[in-house]
Amino acid sequence: MNFKHSKNLSPSLETISKITAITWSSNLMRLAVAQSDKKIALYDEAGDKRETFSTKPGPKVNSS
Repeated sequence: MNFKHSKNLSPSLETISKITAITWSSNLMRLAVAQSDKKIALYDEAGDKRETFSTKPGPKVNSS
């Protein structure tokens, strides 16, 4: 399989920002990128950033 680089999705940063996951939507129209700083970035099929949102931890569950 051959890949062709077309463009960078996000600009370079001065700090290290680990990417924890990258996935396509089921219809291949959006790309989601999860970063270690609890932010999710959504890109459209052209590679333009459309939305960014933060996540927060869920409620603690008692194991008793």
